[in-house]
Amino acid sequence: MASIYKRKGRKNWYIAYFFGGKRRFKNSGTTESKLAKQMANELEADISRGTHKEIKNASTVELYREYLIDKRHRKARTNKSERWPIKAFLRFLKERDSKFPRVSEVSKDDVRAFMKLRYDKKEAVTYNNILGIIKRFFAKAVKIDMTASNPADDIERRKQEDKEIKAFSDSEYRRIERASEGIPIYWMILIGRYTGLRLSEMVNLEWEDVDLEGKVVHVRNKAGHTTKNYKKRVVPLCAEFIEKFRAYYPALKENQTGYVFHPFKCIKAKEGSHYKTMEGRKYAGPGPKNTIVKVLRDAGVYEPGKCFHRLRKSFATSLKNKGVPIGIISEWLGHSSIRITEKYLADVSAWHPAIEQTTLEREESSEKSGNTFGNTFGNTQYGHFLPV
Repeated sequence: MASIYKRKGRKNWYIAYFFGGKRRFKNSGTTESKLAKQMANELEADISRGTHKEIKNASTVELYREYLIDKRHRKARTNKSERWPIKAFLRFLKERDSKFPRVSEVSKDDVRAFMKLRYDKKEAVTYNNILGIIKRFFAKAVKIDMTASNPADDIERRKQEDKEIKAFSDSEYRRIERASEGIPIYWMILIGRYTGLRLSEMVNLEWEDVDLEGKVVHVRNKAGHTTKNYKKRVVPLCAEFIEKFRAYYPALKENQTGYVFHPFKCIKAKEGSHYKTMEGRKYAGPGPKNTIVKVLRDAGVYEPGKCFHRLRKSFATSLKNKGVPIGIISEWLGHSSIRITEKYLADVSAWHPAIEQTTLEREESSEKSGNTFGNTFGNTQYGHFLPV
């Protein structure tokens, strides 16, 4: 027969019962005796019916090891960002109980107490992210039968306001171009504006990915870098971009190899400053982000937020305002679903007024300017919609 009891120094009721010829103990997860007694009766009924599934009596440290093994296929940066909140939570439990508790002993009150202590004054987005990590951690425990229920399931997320990422207007972009002329970051700004690539994709872009003859850029997964959702894609290039980009290397060789963009440093001298590019090396750290912030400040268009991502949104906004179907935009941006793209462009009309031009007029202007795709996208009807 199942019975309930309390342990010294603990608020929750515990259930004692027999299963598989052994006496076992379980944390009810509640401080109310009536509810604990009801749970004990239900447990006894499940055992008598043969439907009871025994939970492993594992510690939270064992669960942590299992969780890391399960997530080893993900990016190292993602695993690192999830490890420290889980470690902080486990340390919180150990400091309170002087030992790491069993997984089945962790209750909703424990999760609430941790979130209140560490993240009560944080922004809603931070609070929700940490809560989501803890929830995924215990979801693993439920999956491998270390606990019957997820203690973080019923804890409410905080309401958060989505921060709007504003696209650059045409006049703002011209000011950015003038402010970045002569600085190597100019070419990263250019490719961000004309292709919508993410910063990590630009940093890892190699010459074999850029097909100027075919007028496309290939975004691939490679050693040391994968796209955000592991999705490969091909982004078309317009004639104006190719003309500008050829100036990056006037004597561009057909068999050019290595990274397209290299870090650089400013050399100050009496006769003036100049920039030295470190060939063969790849960007690392916050270098490009810091440089573009300086450029945007000089152009008078800086706003706190994701600066490079604003170039990406400017690319998408131009396509949307010129009538490109959202499915095509989603594919070129590398989004996992059209829903993300719809949310991405929800405020598009507030920043770029739609261009009143018929499809025929667009095609005629495209033919005159030569703004069409190469072999891969040569027959598509959206070639003339690229930013120009």
